[in-house]
Amino acid sequence: MTKQELVQAVAEMTGGTTANVEQTINATMCQIREAVERGEEVTLRGFGTFKPKACKARVARNIGTGESVRVAAHMKPSFKPAKDFVTETAKLAVV
Repeated sequence: MTKQELVQAVAEMTGGTTANVEQTINATMCQIREAVERGEEVTLRGFGTFKPKACKARVARNIGTGESVRVAAHMKPSFKPAKDFVTETAKLAVV
């Protein structure tokens, strides 16, 4: 599902306009992104938690040249699904 398909589905479900729904989804994603950038966790009960994750400095290898490359310590966004979300998804049939 693309973002536009999500907007359309939510608009149909709520009876709102696609413009209002898209604005709401964009604002929600912006707030989540800004909170994680500030080092905060964002928990949506029943869905999951967005949080920053620390990555240690390490030495990696350039596959093309075989050269060693130093990767600096950095933060990256992480998502951990809620237990209910995982449980419900596990019930789905494998195709």
